[in-house]
Amino acid sequence: MKQSTPPPAEQGVAATTLAQVESLAGLPESVLRRLAGALRTHRYEKGTTVVRHNDPSRDFYIIISGAVRVSLVGSTGRSLTYQILPAGEMFGEVSAVDGQRRSANVVAEEESVLGSLSAQAFLDLAGSAPEFGLIILKRLARLNRRLTSRLFEYHSYDVRGRVYLELLRLTEADVDAPVTITDRDMASRVGTTRENVSRIHGVLRDSGLIRRDKSRLWVLDRDRLQALLPDCEFG
Repeated sequence: MKQSTPPPAEQGVAATTLAQVESLAGLPESVLRRLAGALRTHRYEKGTTVVRHNDPSRDFYIIISGAVRVSLVGSTGRSLTYQILPAGEMFGEVSAVDGQRRSANVVAEEESVLGSLSAQAFLDLAGSAPEFGLIILKRLARLNRRLTSRLFEYHSYDVRGRVYLELLRLTEADVDAPVTITDRDMASRVGTTRENVSRIHGVLRDSGLIRRDKSRLWVLDRDRLQALLPDCEFG
């Protein structure tokens, strides 16, 4: 990962641009203008660390364009990816709220433009604009549900089951569209090795459940894949 030296701030983002951000849908124009006035935008090259695990920084971020990967890296170098956030998503609200150090690494997955808001400005806006505060509360609730679900999966399913669940999750929004994911990336998402993922994907491909074309993958039968999950539960 490249060093996390913040790039120079660029011109702030327009309220009309923020109005197109899915996570901010429904905010009154007055709140969008306040948010736009406080944001500072930065452009990050692919592979650049935005925030590092245990950093004391507390800024809140909105992804204007591009995407970021949220992960942790162990002492052996093995990475565990929590999620990849696309344009329109946000991150950093946990440290902004509780004042504690960063809980994960956030790295630009591709060239990205991010809007940053200082922790104090974030708290001021969340406290004085109930609509914005409610968005943040809902995000924290979804984060809690997601992490609870992942914890259950790690304690309930073997590696095969975690791969199956991730494939189902990745194709949930559009069952006919391919997902772009390498075996190494899948291994990072489910906490195993690339070799294990390659073997599991090979079995699924031979069984007619998935199709691969380089880094693109199609799930051909979600129902059959779902039906395999009980056999992957720990006894």
